[in-house]
Amino acid sequence: MRLSSLFIAGIALFYAVSVSAEAPKSDSAEKQAPEKVVAQAKKPSPNKKVCRKVKVTGSHFKQRVCMKQKEWDKLREGSQDLARDMNQTAI
Repeated sequence: MRLSSLFIAGIALFYAVSVSAEAPKSDSAEKQAPEKVVAQAKKPSPNKKVCRKVKVTGSHFKQRVCMKQKEWDKLREGSQDLARDMNQTAI
């Protein structure tokens, strides 16, 4: 059950990354700098347990998935790498 939950969380995160990659980017470096500072300030410590609600395919309910922050980061990086590889091979 936990393995399927992690798989579902990975798919949901991959979908979120692919949707955010399509968002228009700002040309101004000044606008991006404060956002990065705010994002870094809100990031919890790597060993802190973080719970998120993830959409489950085939269900109307979201499932609660809890992992350490470093595991969420690793999952996000893996999803971004997968999206990047898929975009490069599609061209």
